[in-house]
Amino acid sequence: MKLSFINMDDIFDSSRVITNAEIMDKNRAFTDDGLYSEKVFGKIHGDEIEYSCKCGNLRGRIYEGLECESCKTIVEKKQSVISRVGWIDLKEYKVIHPRFYQFIQQYIGTSRLNSYINSNMSIDVDGNVVIPNETELKPTAKDPMPECVGMGVEGFINNFDSILETYHAKNKDEKKDVYEIIRANRDKLFMTKIPMYSPRLRPVVVIKDKVITDPLNEKYVQILKLTAGLHSLSKDRNELAVAAYCNKIQQLIVDIDNFVIMALNGKKGLIRNTVLGSRLNFSSRCVITPLPVDTALDEVHLPYIVCLEIFKLQILSYLTRKKDISYFEAMTIFNNAITVFDQDIYDYMMRLIGPNGHPFLLNRNPTISIGSILYMRITKIKTDITDYTMSIRNNVLKFLTGDYDGDVLNIFLTLFDEYDKDLKKFSPINLAFSLNDGRFNSNLSLDKDYALGLQTLLD
Repeated sequence: MKLSFINMDDIFDSSRVITNAEIMDKNRAFTDDGLYSEKVFGKIHGDEIEYSCKCGNLRGRIYEGLECESCKTIVEKKQSVISRVGWIDLKEYKVIHPRFYQFIQQYIGTSRLNSYINSNMSIDVDGNVVIPNETELKPTAKDPMPECVGMGVEGFINNFDSILETYHAKNKDEKKDVYEIIRANRDKLFMTKIPMYSPRLRPVVVIKDKVITDPLNEKYVQILKLTAGLHSLSKDRNELAVAAYCNKIQQLIVDIDNFVIMALNGKKGLIRNTVLGSRLNFSSRCVITPLPVDTALDEVHLPYIVCLEIFKLQILSYLTRKKDISYFEAMTIFNNAITVFDQDIYDYMMRLIGPNGHPFLLNRNPTISIGSILYMRITKIKTDITDYTMSIRNNVLKFLTGDYDGDVLNIFLTLFDEYDKDLKKFSPINLAFSLNDGRFNSNLSLDKDYALGLQTLLD
């Protein structure tokens, strides 16, 4: 089994460190170094994709391409808000990566791991830290390393290699896949930098003087307070206190990991509830009609009205820039273009799709097989404002289980290049060969059309 993981310390960004457990300052604004820092995470309430100039005076896609008068920089796409990450820096202290914590649990056992990382140290009358006498603890088949009981997170990490190999000798070929995952990712098992997820995954609501936050924030607040306490021990190190702090932090980051997975999974999870069960922007539905044979498999011709809607934001931005008018005035022109063909807007949309066409996804419900979603290109926009049909090639009808008898297909526009790398595999051109036997994909053949044509000729 081969899995790929990221080393948290390698992607750490020192400019995004969170140190303040307070959510808001005295002025009722989010703290710059706190859980909802707009400096780190961007605007808490706003667009999903952030567009702004350098100083942030101009924000939003409507200003894309405009120059800010204050900082003299162009408004451009910065970063997806949900992908922004803050960090809690443990500095010289380490904890087990929560994903690998699960693998280590599988390999040496949950109760055994807990007995190792829960500190069993005490202090003698002279103030020295005392670890249980190893001679009193004898190895057993169940526990080959009793001397490691109660060593704490730090002690477990320092002795991890010998613990792993001892259990490997004990397990032999059992749990071999888990052992290989742990060994292959040895440099990623432990981390000194804890990621803090985007506020979009842990929302906050401020009502007058009351702040209502997601339960996930309570755990981050605890980690921040424990981290501050841990750093205060650096000058006068107390092994018992360090063990206690590290163990609690370890428990909290595992809880956060489990909390996020539970929040995403299942029918009531975030993905099913919001991503898959919500309305989609830049989408439409059209009745299909056939394209001529001199067009490519992945070409599609769309109605003028449909393109007005899916390119609405770009059109409004274009109008405000070109005509130097307000957003309200641009909306008036846009609304008029819906009822009366606008050659200027049409020409701009044709420039948007370019000579190679603009990518989008074509879907036929229900999505139950490969080909139910196809990666296509808008290569032409129809000039007839009364034509509401979408024209596609006959060859792709079998993929979509469609016919020209009033069938309706769904359109989903892809706006960003990063999506295209993963979606190109669904192009009908890339599906020309069957995944089953490597031969020509029969779904793309026109046998039915040929038979119908011959029958018509014979009749």
